Amino acid sequence: MTSKQRPLYAGMKAIVVEDDPETSRLCRGFLEAHGLAVKEVNRGVAGLTEVRKGRPDLILIGLQLRDVSGLEAVSWIRADPALCLVPVVVISAGNLSAEDPMLRGSGIGAILCKPVSAETVAHAIRRVLG
Repeated sequence: MTSKQRPLYAGMKAIVVEDDPETSRLCRGFLEAHGLAVKEVNRGVAGLTEVRKGRPDLILIGLQLRDVSGLEAVSWIRADPALCLVPVVVISAGNLSAEDPMLRGSGIGAILCKPVSAETVAHAIRRVLG
């Protein structure tokens, strides 16, 4: 990208709901490098509040949060008519795939397995945002 090119996702907003500070920091950096404005939250219920308040274009959420399951939080997002179409990327410490029975029908657009990298975050963004 030359200095005159605008980042592909400039002007878009993302919320990262992840209780691991290092993973959250890495995701934030990768998203910001692609032009997204990022808000970080380390709890699921607080993340849902931020999602409702901030109306992001993208949500990255940990699968295992301290206060609530990431899948439960995604089900709350999908049940809200104002948020149901927001792309969601799940962050997992396990080796999951979209074919995992636990994830089928959950409305998750992509899965990031820890440790995250610039390449895996970029791939997930392209998959859900185009």
